[in-house]
Amino acid sequence: MKRRWWFIVLLVLGAAASAAPPSRALFDAIRQVESGGNDRATGDGGRSKGPMQCQRVAWAEACRHGRVQWDYEQYVWSRRHSEQVFLWYTSAYGAVTAEERARCWNVGPRWATRARRAGGLYWAKVRAEIERQAP
Repeated sequence: MKRRWWFIVLLVLGAAASAAPPSRALFDAIRQVESGGNDRATGDGGRSKGPMQCQRVAWAEACRHGRVQWDYEQYVWSRRHSEQVFLWYTSAYGAVTAEERARCWNVGPRWATRARRAGGLYWAKVRAEIERQAP
């Protein structure tokens, strides 16, 4: 009985830890990798915009998940809004850890079922940026 109780406690603590929100370092690293820290950046022939380089389709999907109607053209340039969209988007597709969230952001909705290498190079860049920023 005692073992079972500890197992349940560890399971609950593990679930709570895995559901923790991303760190500031992850947001900063993805922003640096995506836009070089430029909130007004555009890429992919104008299809990706803002500090997190979000495309209109991903923005709409994230806003649906977050149950808001944020205008893409108005808010995509905002770090705060872009970070919230990142959270909603990655959460909608089951990404929890920093690596999962980065891979999901880069690969898209099928990040978990695609080959392990899908998003792997991207994650390596993000991880290197997190380590570079560490004090």
